[in-house]
Amino acid sequence: MVQVTGYGSRGERWIIDRYNITQSLRSDCDGESQRIDPASYPEDWDVLLTDVFHKSWPLASDPSHKCD
Repeated sequence: MVQVTGYGSRGERWIIDRYNITQSLRSDCDGESQRIDPASYPEDWDVLLTDVFHKSWPLASDPSHKCD
């Protein structure tokens, strides 16, 4: 489960987004997607990088600015 939390200048905090990442880009011999397991399969980090670390969210007060 991924949870993105934003923090304000006075210690406030908000949940910005929350979602599950369960599937890897790897597939089994039947073509079915495998469960994500970055501890065992380094290539699964690619999913986390694109779907979490490199993602940004617009600020409610100014959607032209994004939180990274």
